[in-house]
This record gives sequence, C-alpha cells and structure tokens, in this order.
Amino acid sequence: VNAVLVGADDRVWLTHSVLGGMAEFNGTSWVLHNSPYQMDGMLADVQGNIWVTTGQYGLFKWNGTSWRNWPTVGGTITMTGLGNDRAGVVYVSTWYGDVYKMINDNPVFFLNADNIPSGIIPQPNGDIWIKNYGGNGTIGTVRHYTSSGELLSLMNTYNSGLPDYFVDRITSDSGGNMWF
Repeated sequence: VNAVLVGADDRVWLTHSVLGGMAEFNGTSWVLHNSPYQMDGMLADVQGNIWVTTGQYGLFKWNGTSWRNWPTVGGTITMTGLGNDRAGVVYVSTWYGDVYKMINDNPVFFLNADNIPSGIIPQPNGDIWIKNYGGNGTIGTVRHYTSSGELLSLMNTYNSGLPDYFVDRITSDSGGNMWF
C-alpha cells in the first residue's frame, strides 16, 4: 500500500504498488478504479475529488466517475506531494522543486522549494509549509512560506539533531495545527 485516505462519506481510498489505479472501500466492498499506472500519494479536495501523484505518469484527478490526467506539470512527469488550503486550492509539488497551484484545473507556478519537496501543508492564515526530502545539500528541510510564496523560515533537520525521517512525519489537522 502506497497511501491510504479517508475521504467524503467515510469512504476509504488506497493506492498500491501492484494495482493499476486506486481502490475504494464504499462501506461494503472494494471497488478498483482502474488505470494502467501505479499511483502513489492521494488527497481529497473540498469538492470530493481524489487527486493522485505518480512517479512516472504525472498528476491524476478522480472525479467520482473518471480520471483526468496531467502527464506533466511544469515539464516533469514526477509528482512528489499534494496539499490543499481552506479555499480548496490544490497544491502539487514536483521532483525538481517547483510547486504549482491548480487553478481551474490548470497548474499555475507558485514557488520553487528546492529538490524533492514531499509534502505541502497550507495553514489557515494562508501560510504554506513544505517538507522536503532534499537535494543540493538540503536533506530534511522544512520551509515556511507566506501565501504569496515569500520564504519566512527554513529548518534543516540534518543539522538540528532531529532524525531525517522527522520531515516525513509532519502533518496537520483540520484546525491548521501542525503535528510532528
């Protein structure tokens, strides 16, 4: 299993390294929403769509009946992270660090967060936190940006004494609180 998500109506969704597509547990049985591609991370947006990242096939969105695919976002096929803010804007990060906002289903460049950003955590005040696997000497970074993309702070877990896996464990709840 690559990712598990509880979406609208308490439906459980999962992606798996063997399945093509995504599986949905509707309360009684599992339903496979087929795709020829292995899918990775997931996010449910406020409209009930399920967004899915892939390492080789771009970005996907399941609208409840069919898939929509962006084979590349910003010129790359490798999507590394997803996040959404309270206004419902979906953020997508890519392998080389570019982060995009999906505005009317079009990727609009937001900022560059250095190599391999792995998660995007928007806050209620509009600020954005981005966790990063690293690259170019930035292993285990967490970046804090304003809603307009200005970098406010940078923490490098590599030099902090915290284990590098710390970055992968950052999440937030519906109130905007961050948990490590």
